[in-house]
Amino acid sequence: MRADRDAGSWRDCDETILVWIACLDRLKITGMPIREMLRHARLRAEGDHAGTEQRALPERYCGRGRAHLADPRASLVVLDAKIGSYAATEQGTQNHGHANGNPAGARRPRA
Repeated sequence: MRADRDAGSWRDCDETILVWIACLDRLKITGMPIREMLRHARLRAEGDHAGTEQRALPERYCGRGRAHLADPRASLVVLDAKIGSYAATEQGTQNHGHANGNPAGARRPRA
């Protein structure tokens, strides 16, 4: 699959090439090496008769991709909890003793 060049020497990609580039980006996220992406491209070019092998190749890397994505998600959960903790501490510090209009540590007037 090749992208032609227009008069200004820019690549002229049709929709099928853009879809293939998006597929390669997804394979990259799984950690698939370029040599395996090239193999996948060759199998794709062979057509439907290469289906089993064509399916098996990305399947091998799919689990790695899931693990790769799960790690940042877990980190974000921890960071969100930490941010919430900081916000609660900050809110408590700002409101400590000020809820009734008295400065922190000041006594309320007797009635």
